[in-house]
Amino acid sequence: MLDSFFGSLSVDGDWQRGITDRGFAQARDKLSWTCLEHLNTFVVKTADALGLVPRWHGLRLVAGDASVLMPAIRPCFTTRFHAQADQRLFVLYLPGAELTLHASVHGADGAERQMLFESLLCLGPDDV
Repeated sequence: MLDSFFGSLSVDGDWQRGITDRGFAQARDKLSWTCLEHLNTFVVKTADALGLVPRWHGLRLVAGDASVLMPAIRPCFTTRFHAQADQRLFVLYLPGAELTLHASVHGADGAERQMLFESLLCLGPDDV
């Protein structure tokens, strides 16, 4: 409907909505992490209910891994500070389903075992 509206505004019907790099950056700065967490939980639960998450003897397989995360260094307009140059991304991953169960960012000095310990609350009783 929006495309037809913009098309009716122009003489040749060639106007289309679009997004610029700056507009995308502004939208990204307003993302709610809690909303993304709820959306991810919904996707994982739906995939599990549809039988898309493989099981081994009735248990859901979960893998954990930490990787070096080196984000672009730029000031964040919402918090007004630079991102750290060297961080660790810890992920609980559902192999076979290709889904992320949980992800968290830690400082460069964090131990992978501690990151796993802090993420144990995200596991269910049927996870291995």
